[in-house]
Amino acid sequence: MGHIPPYHDSAASARGPHTALRPVVQAVHAAGVSLARLLWPAPADDREHAAPLRAAGLMAPDAHRALGFIGSPCCAACGLPFESGRGEGAHCLPCLADPPAFASARAALRYDDGLRELILGFKHGGRHQAVGHFANWMSLAASEAMRQCDVVTAVPLHWTRLAVRGFNQSADLGEAVARRLGIAFDPALLRRRRQTGSQGGRSADARARNVQGAFAATGPVPARVLLVDDVMTTGATVSACARALRRGGARAVHVLTLARVIRARRLEPR
Repeated sequence: MGHIPPYHDSAASARGPHTALRPVVQAVHAAGVSLARLLWPAPADDREHAAPLRAAGLMAPDAHRALGFIGSPCCAACGLPFESGRGEGAHCLPCLADPPAFASARAALRYDDGLRELILGFKHGGRHQAVGHFANWMSLAASEAMRQCDVVTAVPLHWTRLAVRGFNQSADLGEAVARRLGIAFDPALLRRRRQTGSQGGRSADARARNVQGAFAATGPVPARVLLVDDVMTTGATVSACARALRRGGARAVHVLTLARVIRARRLEPR
């Protein structure tokens, strides 16, 4: 499984003592990491997902050139790229019809087969040397509003999933992004109240139902929050998290992901 970085709360000194529930969430994270280290030691070989990255964690030039970075123009709300130039602040049709729960979302890369291999290697192959690359790309994709957030947090895993995997890839990304942006990182702002099945293969409506009510804030939430996840597909998970953070007191929740699935039918703005 490779190196499993410890969880810590660098926001504690800035915000004062945690509420009663937040240390419990931290303890659950730590227990899950410790259990995974005991039961699933790091693999001796990881050739299955190693191709795009060299042994030292440097990316092969051909693999880097194949990456689909997302730039402007894009929807000011959800961050989906437009096929042609639009004025700053333009919104796609779905966001105009149904504004998202978050203030804005941005992603560094389009999700495709090449990036899928990198992400699978990170999530399931122990390729933690990729975190630095990912965090650099994500920090470059962050908007000015995201850089002004009070705290960075991440989509939480349920404690049972954390115990099996041994780490939360979203929290690892969040910690690295927070360090690059110079913002406090608190992985315990949210907890997953119940285990949810995989979102894979579900329709957009089914994804939304699957995570409805699954997240809750662990205490008072700062006004401006940057929420980090690895991949955004329909936005159901980050939207559920954003609602929970807003119920906890956040005035604005911004979402930053490594990648997102692009659906051409959603691209044209009004």
